[in-house]
Amino acid sequence: MVGAGRSGMDITHHIYPYAKRIYLSHHLQQKPPITDFMPNVVQKPLVQRYTESGAVFKDGTQANFTHIIFCTGYNLTIPFLSADCNLQVHDNFVFPLYKHCINIYHPTMCFIGLPIYAYPIQLFDIQMRFVMQYYSGKLQLPSTEDMLADTERDLAERRERGLPRRKSHVVGERQFDYYDELVALTGIDNIRPVIKTLSKSCGGKFLYDLQNYRKTAFKVIDDEHFVQYKLGEM
Repeated sequence: MVGAGRSGMDITHHIYPYAKRIYLSHHLQQKPPITDFMPNVVQKPLVQRYTESGAVFKDGTQANFTHIIFCTGYNLTIPFLSADCNLQVHDNFVFPLYKHCINIYHPTMCFIGLPIYAYPIQLFDIQMRFVMQYYSGKLQLPSTEDMLADTERDLAERRERGLPRRKSHVVGERQFDYYDELVALTGIDNIRPVIKTLSKSCGGKFLYDLQNYRKTAFKVIDDEHFVQYKLGEM
């Protein structure tokens, strides 16, 4: 299994009862997944090279196996769009987009859900309400020059943090800052505080409680509070 993101971890969990051994190859050296509950899963660093019967890993160890599953992400392309759309994709960065969603040169076109490492439902919801403030005529977009300058400022800030171009649409832990920014620009309702708290409390559980995290349910009580319980208890 190459990759220990959500797909790699979920597939590992689904197939480990049927495999003699699984080698989980990943680059999460600082915060490796906890897989002690899967005794036949062996964590490995990234693959250095493949052999006829397996692979040599970057730590010099070797392993033999019969199948490889790649969960290493994807290369983003938009071949269905005409060049007249004035959009380019380089190393998974789509540009020029205002706030990661509105085509700056053709602002009647938008992309919903492009940022990655975000909670999808919240992302889709707030981006859609953000663009509709402009499409409904309630607000005017900034000038083309201002939108381009804003996009460049965002890129410069990412470069200062050492992020490569490939991570130009990553929001991750800063996703709620991104949502706050969209709210400040348009005045739309923000995500409720309870949803932020709930999302942060369970967002990384697949890394350390893979076997049980899907057995937990949540009930929202009000804008600030929620309760957590095991499925079947309520």
